[in-house]
Amino acid sequence: MDNNTDANSAVTEAVSNIIQSMMERILKRVLSDDPFIPEKHHAQKPLYVALIL
Repeated sequence: MDNNTDANSAVTEAVSNIIQSMMERILKRVLSDDPFIPEKHHAQKPLYVALIL
């Protein structure tokens, strides 16, 4: 039973580390590599902007 608990906690920690790594990459991309600029988005999708405004 104790080995199963150790295995579960190891899996939980591994999954948590993977998710944290993915979130860090996403935040880096969104905040520094390719930030969201509303004007740029509007220029690329004028019909969409016209429909939602």
